[in-house]
Formats: sequence, C-alpha cells, structure tokens
Amino acid sequence: MVDLTGITALVATVGVLFGVIYYVFDIGHQVKVRKTDLIMRLHLHTCSEEFVTAYQKILNLKFDDYEDFVNKYGPLSADGPEQKAITMISFFMEGVGVLLHQGLADIDAIRELFPVEKGWTKLKPLLTGVRKDTDNLEAWKWYEYLYDEVKKREKSLSRRPSRLR
Repeated sequence: MVDLTGITALVATVGVLFGVIYYVFDIGHQVKVRKTDLIMRLHLHTCSEEFVTAYQKILNLKFDDYEDFVNKYGPLSADGPEQKAITMISFFMEGVGVLLHQGLADIDAIRELFPVEKGWTKLKPLLTGVRKDTDNLEAWKWYEYLYDEVKKREKSLSRRPSRLR
C-alpha cells in the first residue's frame, strides 16, 4: 500500500519538476523578448530623420569605385556630408553585424527591418577600396558579415515552399 508520506513526496517532486520546466521555458521567452526589444529600439533609430536623410544621401551618390568616389567627393576621412552619411550608416550596420554574430539579434528581424542588402551593395566598392588603400582588412568586416548572413537567409528561405517568408 501507498502511504501518505510517499504520496506527498511524489507530489512535491512533480511540483518541483513542473517548476523547473516552467523556468526553462520562461528563460527562453525572456531571451526572445530582450532580442525583440533590442531590434525594435535599433529600428526606431533607422526611422529617425537623420538616419533616413543619411541613407537617402548614400543611395543618391554616383560613383563607380573607390577612386571615382575620392575624385568626386574626397577621401572617406574628409568632413563632407557624404562621408558623414556613409560613416553613420556603415557604423550602424557594423554594430548590427556584431550583434548578429554574438547571437544577440535575430537574422529574420534584421532582414525584414534593416536596409542591409541595398546599403552594402551601394557601399561595397567604396568600403572594400578603403580596406585596400589603408591595409585595414578588418574595416567593415561586420557589415559585410551582416550582408552575407542576410543573403544566406534569403537563399535558404527561397528554397522553402512559399508561405509568408
């Protein structure tokens, strides 16, 4: 026969087990909430007039490569409005790339909310030219990483059956 002490011990054990399971799920949920909060705060920054103006300035730049940019606008280290816009956008995307690399940001949210592909495509000739000119192969590596990861994700999603991607 089962005595009251045995039943009580079993109920206590089951209660502790359910508490641990709940705690594990709650931690996972809290991580997701924090990542979402971080992405949304960053997204607010990209909606600012200053960011939008800088991004539009970049998209309207006309240059073929690094040398062409320097001839038309001056070196990237100059104090011009074009250089400031490039610095603002590329530093921001560099930071997002670091967050993605460290697992602190979700690739799908980044892909949907930030203009990674268009920005990198426009700036790549300039940024890679600066790398060669300054012998700094680490410059904008996280922006490029971010672009590469977004492209990988796009490719993996394109292989899936069509649903809301």
